[in-house]
Amino acid sequence: SDFHGIGVTVSPGRLMEGTTAEGYTDADWAIDSARIAKLRPKVARIWFQTDWMEPSKGTYTFTSDRMLAFYRYLDAFQAAGTDVELNFGWKVGSSIQSWFSIPGVDPWTSAPNDIPAFADAASALLHELIIQRGYDNVKYLTYYNEPNGSWDFEAPGDQKAYYVAMAEAVSDQLETDGLRDDVEVWGPEESGAPDWTSYMAANGGDAFDQYSFHTYGDSYSSVAGSIAARTSVAGGKPVNMSEFGWSSDTASGWDSGYANYVIAGANQGLHSMLVWQLNGVWTADPDGDTNGTYTMWDSVLLGLEPRNTFAAAGLLTRYVPAHSEVVQASSSSGDVRVAAFRDADGEYTVLVESKAGTGRDLTVDFGSLDLGRAVHRVQYTPDLVPDENALLPESSASIPATTSFSDTLGGDYTVAVYTTADPAVQVALDDVDPSVASGSTLQLGAAVVDGPAGVSWSVEGTGNGSVSASGVYTPPAVTTERKVAVVATSTADPSARAVARVLVTPAPDPAVVSPPSFSLDSGVYEGARMLTLDSTTAG
Repeated sequence: SDFHGIGVTVSPGRLMEGTTAEGYTDADWAIDSARIAKLRPKVARIWFQTDWMEPSKGTYTFTSDRMLAFYRYLDAFQAAGTDVELNFGWKVGSSIQSWFSIPGVDPWTSAPNDIPAFADAASALLHELIIQRGYDNVKYLTYYNEPNGSWDFEAPGDQKAYYVAMAEAVSDQLETDGLRDDVEVWGPEESGAPDWTSYMAANGGDAFDQYSFHTYGDSYSSVAGSIAARTSVAGGKPVNMSEFGWSSDTASGWDSGYANYVIAGANQGLHSMLVWQLNGVWTADPDGDTNGTYTMWDSVLLGLEPRNTFAAAGLLTRYVPAHSEVVQASSSSGDVRVAAFRDADGEYTVLVESKAGTGRDLTVDFGSLDLGRAVHRVQYTPDLVPDENALLPESSASIPATTSFSDTLGGDYTVAVYTTADPAVQVALDDVDPSVASGSTLQLGAAVVDGPAGVSWSVEGTGNGSVSASGVYTPPAVTTERKVAVVATSTADPSARAVARVLVTPAPDPAVVSPPSFSLDSGVYEGARMLTLDSTTAG
């Protein structure tokens, strides 16, 4: 009755010093935020460190540089219509370990030493985000990450009991402060440990509204058991697969992959499923690097082409609708899997996964329901080659539908989305990463995919030059190189945009520039001067 949709997990450090030290700028963020707008994940699980807002116990600094960087993520996800699961207390930064961490426990991964103070901090943060700053998309709260492991939540004695005590204290404090109804609490974010979910359900009471777990490496046949191990002990509360993903860019497929996990999860009653993870980042305090594996794209500093995962998983984050009803669906073939969704507006989306082999004639039968309108087909196959525009697969057919419709799929492994909703409008640039020198101009071009033609142009930031209505960019005068974001926005759908990351270089020094020269049959051309020319020879 309420499938929340497909989301992402996010380490929000791109605008913090770990990544900015590598050369990341506002122009790079413009690209990342435009990709968030394109993916429209339904939930974003955002990791948060207490030291970003609490330099000393009970003292909160909501305008620190790291908090300001964090707010920009919330802005981007709010604009994309994405709900936020705030993962409060992921790691323990070095600046607060002396008072926050438990003596004798690894200070980087320690559970809170003072549970009431931790509860106060969680309540203070939610008050700041929801009440003071208006982030009404912050709807879910959880704590730490995979507490059953040995890398994120360490406490002496019974760690499950400690986790419950922490969750109960936060829940009680939120109740006291009038915030408990503003969020639903998820937990325990366990991986490979359904006994943790069972323990929370038996002992956590009202401290948990929903449960969450992670799974990697399951096949399609085994993931059903992983899901059932949690839903069977949840006592009717929603269960979320808040991390799933694959290290290899080509590992997702028929046997184990994004589409079949989503099909299994939707048909088995999960509330949401979140891809690990959005993109790569260098973190600071603790130092880390999440580039290279499990990302939809690495940091744009390493290249603008996303991984194949961007298309394979992005197709699902964009097209599986939020808060939809999962419609009962079945397949007559063991080589075809299906899940179906109906959103609040009455639009239908059918997700089909087809095994590689021979081509398939497909019929989707709605029984007595007459759709009375076309369905758009958007499909992914492994031969899709990502480029710098980071486009999702575009609509490849519009098929009339009544009580059924028919289609033919090729012999490749295929994930096809059929939807009565409009396909995603996207903007593709002629050049995503151009350069121009001060004193020159740059002609930019863009096309609209799956929408009517027409874009408007703009430049982000002050003092970064100007762009004409036809896409002619005039850079500022600079003495050192600067990256500037020039944005092409669809005039039909303002949420669809693409960013040209223009490298502006200093104007060349005229004192060291020689005029061009080359030989002709009847003379030498130097700059603008013709020394000799025989008109009859030159013709």
